Amino acid sequence: LVDLRDSLGKAPTLNPSLKVFGLDDVTAAKLERTELNLEEWSKILTLIDRSHPQAIIIDGLFSLANAAESAEGQAAMERLKAVKTPIYTGLYAANGLIEGRVPIDLNVPAYELSQYLDGAVPLPGTKDEQLDKLSIADFRKSVIYGSHVSLRQVFSRAGHILYGEDEGSFWPFLRLKDGKTVPHIMLRPFERVRFVQDRLFVNGVELYLAKDGSSPINFFSRSAMNQNISSLWPLVEAKDANVKLSNVKPGDFVYLMPLFHTGSTDFKPSPVGLIPGAFAHLAVINSILQKSQLHYLGMNRS
Repeated sequence: LVDLRDSLGKAPTLNPSLKVFGLDDVTAAKLERTELNLEEWSKILTLIDRSHPQAIIIDGLFSLANAAESAEGQAAMERLKAVKTPIYTGLYAANGLIEGRVPIDLNVPAYELSQYLDGAVPLPGTKDEQLDKLSIADFRKSVIYGSHVSLRQVFSRAGHILYGEDEGSFWPFLRLKDGKTVPHIMLRPFERVRFVQDRLFVNGVELYLAKDGSSPINFFSRSAMNQNISSLWPLVEAKDANVKLSNVKPGDFVYLMPLFHTGSTDFKPSPVGLIPGAFAHLAVINSILQKSQLHYLGMNRS
């Protein structure tokens, strides 16, 4: 069906406000390594910030990047603090405590499940009973990890980057213990994220939920995805600290993929074939911006 849709020219297109950059083979070859250091990240984010996008979304955790261990890291931290554009990074749900890592602090409004419940049209019952009725993936036994402690002041907006259990879905929310939750990273840039009774709306778009809390992803073709990825190398090598990016406009959503080079990309099966996992997240935010969310028909996923 997906191939038929594509052949008929009915496949989704990339929203023009989405700008995507990847640490590709060119960048890795020029750097002669496969990871950016904090100094390079601070330079890239500062350059993007000058174009005044609405959000910068990074498909990464930054869990091992200790800004406090070197003078370069501390200087990078100061530059990151000056970035005005909201930066969104990844979170991971582990099965238990990880030695040497510090779980994130969930005692902030963004991780309170009740914050996402529209009280104007409530479900029957008490607030706790209403929350229990929501279709949300159960991760109450999980421990949530994200960026290194030294970076949490600047990477304070985070969402999970887990994939769904099958090849065509994702989890908009993870249900944690004590009334906590973690939204998907691609929901975090939007202010209007609400459960209206048992239906989830993001930026005015309904995300159709199955009983297991999953939601289908409307993928566009692999070729269309690849054609819309720009290399990070021009940002890394830029000499003029005051330059503005010509392809990033005010109000854009900028998505950065640190794992987009040969040998490091995590591939995921999907209805359009084997794709880099970051493309699944890209399709999620694209569907919201394009208002082209899929929904389940005649399926009782539990």
